[in-house]
Amino acid sequence: MVRFLRDHPEDPTARLVRVYLAWAVLGQHRASEAARLIAPVLAGKAGPARDGAVIVAAAIAIEHKQPERALALLRPLDGRVIDADQMLDFNEQSVRAAVAARRWPQAVRWTERWLARAPAYTLERVHQAARELLLAIPDSALDASSLERELAPRSSDDPASQNARRWLWDVLRERLASVALREQDPALARRLLESAPAQWRAGSRGLAVSKVAAGTLTRPKIVGRALGFAFTVGSADSRRRSASVARGLSQVLAAAGRAPSEGQTKLLTREDPGETGHLRETLGLLAGDGAALLVAAISAAAADEAAQYADDARIPTLLLAFPSTHPAADGYAFVLGLQDQIVLDAIRRATEALLPRAVATVGGDGGAACDNMPEQPGQSRFPLEDWRTRRVDMVVLLGSPSCTRDALGELRRSGLRPRLVFGLQSGEVASDISWPATCLVLKAGDFPDASRNEPPDGRMAGMGRASWYELLGRDAARLGTSALSALPAEGATAEPTRVNELHEQAARGLARAEAVLSTSTETGFRGGRVLARDLELMDAAGTLPPRSGRRQ
Repeated sequence: MVRFLRDHPEDPTARLVRVYLAWAVLGQHRASEAARLIAPVLAGKAGPARDGAVIVAAAIAIEHKQPERALALLRPLDGRVIDADQMLDFNEQSVRAAVAARRWPQAVRWTERWLARAPAYTLERVHQAARELLLAIPDSALDASSLERELAPRSSDDPASQNARRWLWDVLRERLASVALREQDPALARRLLESAPAQWRAGSRGLAVSKVAAGTLTRPKIVGRALGFAFTVGSADSRRRSASVARGLSQVLAAAGRAPSEGQTKLLTREDPGETGHLRETLGLLAGDGAALLVAAISAAAADEAAQYADDARIPTLLLAFPSTHPAADGYAFVLGLQDQIVLDAIRRATEALLPRAVATVGGDGGAACDNMPEQPGQSRFPLEDWRTRRVDMVVLLGSPSCTRDALGELRRSGLRPRLVFGLQSGEVASDISWPATCLVLKAGDFPDASRNEPPDGRMAGMGRASWYELLGRDAARLGTSALSALPAEGATAEPTRVNELHEQAARGLARAEAVLSTSTETGFRGGRVLARDLELMDAAGTLPPRSGRRQ
């Protein structure tokens, strides 16, 4: 675009090119350069190019924290913009200006218009952006009665408007449900239940709101030796991880063919939507169900939230991922997961001895994204041509098993045969593939070779290997069972002082708990709050250590 403006400054399309280039530089927060680019267009004749420049000017005003000026610029364009892409920009900047100006009703109204008029191929991005902008609206500004009237279905609406209203009301209903649960507001809970669809009322979220509406939401209690697991369902990846953890937990707590014994640790579960702020409520519901010890957090962000809840509520909680800050030495958060940086450092140290020419990564922070979709059929999801140009001879696979298999399939078709390094998530795939180059896998405890610790469900050899998260579930169950062994086997108590005593007893028990673990050679926390592990890289075919030197 810069070359076009330099070579063809008088071309009729140069005005639109200035607008497009202004958006690009504004996206890099170079507002003054964007203003310089659109100045000639704003001074020129009326038309789509000048309308586009006005929208850019409004975005610049928002960048400069002048939302009222942005609204004044956009107001004359309402109803005049007809180009689909320009309308998308106009509606987005209108919502951003209304939010920045704290005009909450307008922000909600214009968000509905933005969603309804967005082209289908942009809806995913628009939904994400709208959800983030709506978070800026304070809870106190969300009135359930007004929103219900504003977003109620209308017979005159076209399908796009109906879908926009439904999506917006679903998002705001979740916000209001959080308020109702946090503030124990029965009137708000009843209002939400009246307008909610049957599927929402029957879900875990709706049932919790129903308890508030009926005034029956319970405080934490203890029902014998019970371990509570927050099953995250927010995305396909989180559902896969949670299902693996639940399988590991149930294998140890209720193995197939074993008759339940008196005083056996019970497993309680609740679904967690996987959205920010909801995990605390899910953990609170599990505590209200009677769990003496909680298991949660399959991502670093969730680990932060769960760790904060554990310390606030003083309920021992096993974290399956590492939080951003180290848990307090006397806190109630216990970490089973591993820090991403520790994993990356272990792989880097081990692979440096192999003298790779160039290394590429799939998954993880900074690696090739597993959810990329090709622009055209037949194109690769992964940057294979870049890897070929860089002469990549080692690929580190940090994504999920399905992502890893997809990457391997595309590598086979491309003719590239780099050495492979499997991380913890992809380690279960390593021994099931045939690859002509060296394959190395990260080892932690019995992972990925879990055959020395056969799964108690009787799974046959070769019929699927235990994943990292399944083994984490087993370890959580073993440590949890040990920690709860000193608690009363039966009976329930909701007396606050007694409940607090039992939670504190469970926390002390977890700090001292010992068991044979699958993901570590350690037997427990040894009085600390983080499970120690030794990581090493081994040959995927067995126990051969990686050899130094570049493969000839």
